[in-house]
Amino acid sequence: LTIGNIYFYKLFDYSTGWKAFLKVIEKFPDSFEAKKADTLLKETDQTLKEIKQEQDYILKYRREKAVEFKKAGRYVDQSQLYSVFGEQVAQAYINIARNWLSLRNYPFAVKAYKELVEELPMEKFVVADSLYQIGVLYQDSGDYERAVEAYDNLFKKAPESGRRDEGVYRQAVCYEAIREFTSAYEGYKTYMSLGTDKEFYRQAEQKVRQMEYDGDGDGYQFYKEQEAGTSDEDANSYPGTKKTA
Repeated sequence: LTIGNIYFYKLFDYSTGWKAFLKVIEKFPDSFEAKKADTLLKETDQTLKEIKQEQDYILKYRREKAVEFKKAGRYVDQSQLYSVFGEQVAQAYINIARNWLSLRNYPFAVKAYKELVEELPMEKFVVADSLYQIGVLYQDSGDYERAVEAYDNLFKKAPESGRRDEGVYRQAVCYEAIREFTSAYEGYKTYMSLGTDKEFYRQAEQKVRQMEYDGDGDGYQFYKEQEAGTSDEDANSYPGTKKTA
């Protein structure tokens, strides 16, 4: 069962993982593990079928409209590719991403959201949400540097997005995770400036207070000491001196 899980949720190799789960069912038919594997295979089979259906739907309308426009001698760009079906195709991409997420397949979910952004730039609302979701997925999978880039992409391409404010806070968290403390501090400060009614205002305020603390009274705030790798408990250790062990 463990081997099957590795193939399914780490390597995203469903074919090999499927065989591993089947072996469990064949060799230990009455076991709890076999029942669990059987349920998992049925659920995964249904999810993969739904993904395939949504993919086929997208291809159907992409091809039909492309052929139609080309026959009419028209140039085909993304804004025309799906014509009146843009909203439905966007939903298909979202369904694909969500189904991949149910399988814990973050890379394929990110890929679906990225394709939506590229294929349907005119669907402003769903594009903005997709840009945000890409950042969240990178962040949740521990790829903080890509998450930072994804949130920057959200701010650049959809500055008026309703997800922007949360993106600011999340990006600050990512900066802190990769030890870019000055950027994290600035991000938390920016988030606080958006208003005390924001969902994560108290968390951001607490972070700012921690980062602004000067424990050893050497004039360097905690976040500056962190970034320099010096100690905030030793006044002789501060940015510009040798890093402490």
